[in-house]
This record gives sequence, structure tokens and C-alpha cells, in this order.
Amino acid sequence: MLPADYDQALLVGRVERDTGPSPVVLRDGMVLDVSRAAPTVADLLEREAIATIAGEAICPVDALGTDAAPALLAPIDLQCIKAAGVTFAVSAIERVIEERARGDAAKAAEVRGGLEARVGSGIRAVVPG
Repeated sequence: MLPADYDQALLVGRVERDTGPSPVVLRDGMVLDVSRAAPTVADLLEREAIATIAGEAICPVDALGTDAAPALLAPIDLQCIKAAGVTFAVSAIERVIEERARGDAAKAAEVRGGLEARVGSGIRAVVPG
């Protein structure tokens, strides 16, 4: 699951915590929750000093994939994904909505409604490219 040289690398990802998905940095043999400094991976990747960002030690890196560690999630949260020149911004937003709702359709509708109230319903009319 991790690269062979993970102990020499600086890796970022996300894990599932009781409060929801949290960005993490794998550094010095530990998984560090950095959500207080960077609430999303998108925020984390905007920072210049990822190697020194402070975080809460969750577990040893070697515990990942066991019951002693939180589940790893896809590392992408709010970043737009490009494939063949098309930006899947709406899909990325829907993914975040579904993640926050944790499978609860009513909660997803509530989150979606709150987002549309803040951003506007025009987000669905955006033409990729």
C-alpha cells in the first residue's frame, strides 16, 4: 500500500477519523493529523512547508492497514481532477458532499443545499474546459 521507501519519503494522505476525513502527513515513522493547520488536502498542498507542519500523532505508519489505525481514504478531497482535458469539479464536490453525509441521503441533501446557498446553484451549469 505504501512505497518501498516510505520511511525516507514525505507522504500526504487522508484518514477517516471520528470527526470525518482528515488530511495526514506521514513523517518520521508516524501518521500525523494536520487538520488543525490544513483542514483539507487541497489546503495542505497549498502550503510551502509541508515537511514541518505540526500535527497530532495518530499512530505509527507501520500500523496503517490494521485495526490499530484509522482507514486510509483516497487522498483527493477538493482538488479538481483533470482527465483528457476535462475538469470534474462537480464530481469532486459531490464526492465531498457524500463523504460528509456518510451515506445519509437526507444529510447529503442538507449539505448540498447549504453549499448551493453559499455558492449558488450555478455551479452545476459550469461547462468544463
